[in-house]
Amino acid sequence: MYDYVNYECECPTCHAKVDNFQTKDGDRVLRRVEPEDVEQFYAICDQCKCWIEFNRDEKSGEYIMTVESKGGMY
Repeated sequence: MYDYVNYECECPTCHAKVDNFQTKDGDRVLRRVEPEDVEQFYAICDQCKCWIEFNRDEKSGEYIMTVESKGGMY
């Protein structure tokens, strides 16, 4: 199970809207959570199928985005 994250962004690869973010931080009961309440969240772009992941940096507290296509990391 997982929770949904109230977050949307433009895919850095194809520029489609991505709004289907999930997290396994927390209760994992399919509820909606805010990004600031979790350490990590992720989604797959429906358009180009790349993996988009956000992880909170321990020092700065800011999120770092990682994007991976089927062919490898960007």
